[in-house]
Formats: sequence, C-alpha cells, structure tokens
Amino acid sequence: MKKRMLAFVISAWILALVLMTGCFAGAQGKKPNAPEPPVVEIRDKLFIAQVNEIYTNLDEYLDKLIRYEGLFDAFRYEDGGMVYMVIRYGPGCCGNDGNVGFEVISDEPYPNQDDWVRVEGMLERYEEWGETYVRLRVSVFEIMEEWGEAYVDQ
Repeated sequence: MKKRMLAFVISAWILALVLMTGCFAGAQGKKPNAPEPPVVEIRDKLFIAQVNEIYTNLDEYLDKLIRYEGLFDAFRYEDGGMVYMVIRYGPGCCGNDGNVGFEVISDEPYPNQDDWVRVEGMLERYEEWGETYVRLRVSVFEIMEEWGEAYVDQ
C-alpha cells in the first residue's frame, strides 16, 4: 500500500511539474517549437536589385525577417515629424533620389546620424496622408565598427 501511495505522489508531482512548465512557457509568450521566420539577408553585391525585388513583390516578404547593413539617416519634415532610414547611396542625379534601403521604426533608441548599422526586422505597411508606405519594424540595431559598401551600383 505504501508503494502505491508513493508512486501516486511521485506521479502527481511529475504531472504538476509538466503542467507548470507548459503554463510558464505560455505566460512568457513563447510557443513551444514555434518556427522562426525565414531570413532574407541583403548583401553588398546586388544590394539595389534585392531591395527593388522586395518593394516589387512586397507581399512575398511581409512574413520574413529582413537583415542588412547601411548608414543610419534621419530626416526632419517642416512640420517637425521625423523619418528614420537605413540606406546606401546608389546612382542618382538629383539630391537623395539615389538612396536605397528602407524607412525604419523602432521602440529602441535610434543610432546616431551616419552610424553604420546592421538592422533586422519585419516589413510592414502603414498609411499616412492618404498614401500607403512600407517600413521595417526593427528588432535589432547593431552599430558596426567596420563599414560595408556605402555606395552601391547594382
């Protein structure tokens, strides 16, 4: 009888531990064995082509993690609003029409102007002034010591 009672108590403890582990995983917002989103890494070579491919076929990239390096840039509108970007310089003729990259938004502090950064995040659409735009919701800003190619032509 004592062996049965001991086996029952041990089984109950094991069951309680298993259930608590599942509850804690859910409480932390983690899904067990949740697949990581596919990663699209934009590299120095063909930088412009890859960025254009993403803009052209945006729906195919909205559920993928985008990772690339570039210069952090900030632009202030006349009304005081700010736009933040991570870009590279491409061919152009008139001011900033040669900037290649994405507008970025983050809950974390932004890097300094002209810092070379690696960003990682998910693309999202948003509306402003009656127009639809695309930006990268950044989950990682990493300031890099070594720069990649700031000027790209393909």
